[in-house]
Amino acid sequence: MRTILKNLILVFTCLLMFLPFIPPLGNFFFPFVAPKGFFFLFLSEIIIFLFFLSLAFGEKVEFKISPLFLAVFLYLFILTLSCLLGPDPSRSFWSKPERMSGLLVHFHLFLFFLVVSLVFKIEDFEKIFGVVALVAIFVTFSFFAHKTEEMYRGGGFLGNSSFFGTYLLFCFFLCLWLLKERKNEFLKWVAAFALFWVVLGLFFSDARAAKVSVVFGLFLILCFYFLFAQKNKALKILTASLLAFSFLAGLFLF
Repeated sequence: MRTILKNLILVFTCLLMFLPFIPPLGNFFFPFVAPKGFFFLFLSEIIIFLFFLSLAFGEKVEFKISPLFLAVFLYLFILTLSCLLGPDPSRSFWSKPERMSGLLVHFHLFLFFLVVSLVFKIEDFEKIFGVVALVAIFVTFSFFAHKTEEMYRGGGFLGNSSFFGTYLLFCFFLCLWLLKERKNEFLKWVAAFALFWVVLGLFFSDARAAKVSVVFGLFLILCFYFLFAQKNKALKILTASLLAFSFLAGLFLF
């Protein structure tokens, strides 16, 4: 039963990765945001319920307080304080269908984060990120198919170019991870094909912030690679100097 429940959690988590591909539903006042938000709440609650059910059947999980957990918990704690002490706690908690970003959604995100970090191993994340890469291909297709339609505002099924660019930003680096770290050839081919379409989508979109983020993200990855994965001291010093200069230049421009 514990194995069945874990597999169900994996299936519903993979289904959750199809969230960006949900088309706008005309019977919603905010057809791009609200359906995706309710879809996330619905599936995440099923995943959380299945997790607690697996605990009832004797599933043992090993919980460790990691820096990532502390960062996410601190973020949620600050959001909770801002909700309670803000001018409109009700709006802060429930948000509205136009945004779907209230404290209620963040509680769901936090519990979902806990479940996947406690239940899944690296092999499971391979499958999930493989699904992300596959969905990114179809989301990019939707962008090109509806690029000239005013209703879609240059973002395909995501609704606008900013959402579309931010989504592709995550997909870009997840595909890079699949290409570098994984030994599964099928997943690598999917990731490579998805990466091609993600880059194409970013190039033709109006998501300027996402484009800049990709460039500087790659720059940081290369710098960290030369700093920590190479043994050449001169190269390390040069890279550290370049990072320091970039940081100071950024402060100066700001």
